[in-house]
Amino acid sequence: DPEFQPDLVASKSYAAAGLCSWVLNIVKFYEVYCEVEPKRQALSKANAELGAAQEKLTAIKSKINHLNENLAKLTAKFEKATADKVKCQQEAESTARTISLANRLVRTTAG
Repeated sequence: DPEFQPDLVASKSYAAAGLCSWVLNIVKFYEVYCEVEPKRQALSKANAELGAAQEKLTAIKSKINHLNENLAKLTAKFEKATADKVKCQQEAESTARTISLANRLVRTTAG
């Protein structure tokens, strides 16, 4: 109603003007509330999803750190095993040379 305005109603009654202003404000509040409340609920839901995602991220990061530690340990073991293998191969080659030289020495002194 275009005549339902506090200024127009005030000319008839100040008490009715206050009531008119209150009614208009309640209607505006309801309109704003209807627009804002779904957004508040969406924000709450989004924050809950964010919290869950952050917990998952923390768990995954922890698992990655654990796996990286295991990888470092296994890499160190692999490098040590490779170094031991190379050392054994060198010892085998050295022993083979020594045997070869010993065989040549035995053949030349026996022959």
